[in-house]
Amino acid sequence: MPATARTDDHTHAVSDGALLELARDRSEPAAREFMQRYNQRLYRVAYSILQSAADAEEIVQDIYVKLFTGQAVFKGNAAMATWLTRIAANAALDRRRTQRRRTRLLEERGIAMIRTRSTDTDDTPISHASPESDTARYELARRLEAAMEKISDTFRPVFVLREIEGLSIEETSAALGLAVNTVKSRHARARRQLAAMLEPDWRDILQGTFPFAGTRCADLADRVIHHLQTQWKGRN
Repeated sequence: MPATARTDDHTHAVSDGALLELARDRSEPAAREFMQRYNQRLYRVAYSILQSAADAEEIVQDIYVKLFTGQAVFKGNAAMATWLTRIAANAALDRRRTQRRRTRLLEERGIAMIRTRSTDTDDTPISHASPESDTARYELARRLEAAMEKISDTFRPVFVLREIEGLSIEETSAALGLAVNTVKSRHARARRQLAAMLEPDWRDILQGTFPFAGTRCADLADRVIHHLQTQWKGRN
C-alpha cells in the first residue's frame, strides 16, 4: 500500500485492542486508524512538557513503532488511552531531564545553547465557521499558546490533559502518576495563572491550541508505517 494510503472504512468500528492486534499483524489500515485516534492527545501531552514540536513528534513516532512491533506491551491494567498518555508523559519527562543535564554540562564548559522552536501552524483544525470567526479563534489560540509557555512546567501538562484533552481528575492522575489532590492543585494554579494573562473568553478557544492534525498528523503516520515496513521486510 502506498505511503499516502489511508484507513479502510471497516477499521473505524474496531476497538483499540483489536486495532493494535491487527497492526501487529502488519495491517497498515489498522495502524493508521490507531494513530489517528491517539496522535492529537499524545502530541499535546509531549509538547506541553517539552515545548518542541520536533521532539514531541519524535516521541509519538517512537511510541507507535515500539507498540506496533511488540516492544511495548499493553497489559490491560489501565485504559488504553491512560496507558499511552502515561508513556508519552514519561518519555517527554525523560527527554527533558536529559536535555537539562546536557545543557548544564555545556554551560559549565562555557558553551552557549541556541534554542529553536517550531512555529509551524499550518495544521489548524478544520472548521466550518466563517473565515472571520476562524481568524479570531486562530489568533486567540496563538495567544493562549504564548501564555501557556509562560506558566510553570509543573502545571502545564495537568492543564493540557484536563482542559484541552478533557480528561477527568482521576484519568489525569493515572496518566501523569500524580496524586488526585496534586492534580487538583496544579490545575487550579494553572488556571489562575492563565486567567491573569488572558481575557475572560479564553475558554472558548482551548480546543484550537497545540494543533496536530492535517498533513503533520498524516506525515507522522507515514513515517511510522515506513519504519514498520522496513522491520517487516527484515523479518521475511
